[in-house]
Amino acid sequence: MAFTCRECGKKVTIFNRGMEEDLCTDCSIRLTSKRIVEAPKEKEAEELRIAKEAAEAAEREAYILNTILVTTLPAFEGKKIIKYFDVISEESFIGTGFLSELSASISDMLGTRSEAFSNKTNIAKANAIKMLKTRAFEMGANAVIGAEVEYMITNYNMIMYSVAGTPVLVEEIE
Repeated sequence: MAFTCRECGKKVTIFNRGMEEDLCTDCSIRLTSKRIVEAPKEKEAEELRIAKEAAEAAEREAYILNTILVTTLPAFEGKKIIKYFDVISEESFIGTGFLSELSASISDMLGTRSEAFSNKTNIAKANAIKMLKTRAFEMGANAVIGAEVEYMITNYNMIMYSVAGTPVLVEEIE
């Protein structure tokens, strides 16, 4: 059974049929070679796109962390609140891990400070505040007032930090 090659229009028979059903041998070889050459370029372009997206996300996160103000007070000195948003809260959980617990037990027996637990609580607190700032930014706020930070250790030795506050839009008082 003969057919026409979809690339060059040549008549294809059983003797000059390519790897794909609707191509002649010459077009099949040419397209396969082209794919082999272009595949690394496509992969490189995809990796470049992913790296660019990661850089943009990191830049956005740094912008949010550096510009969104958070305070436990009901207002900011020198700033006027022009819009209030609904109260928001964020929680961050982190596992203590076997080595942290062992270190804490030894610190407890010796009456010293547990660096492992301190580091874990600082990470959980920073994550909760980062999530609160991000959520406030996404709502259109540039600050959070009345922030309240609480923590607890769960039954499974997970550390949970909870941060709540009222997102607001503030501007400098002239």
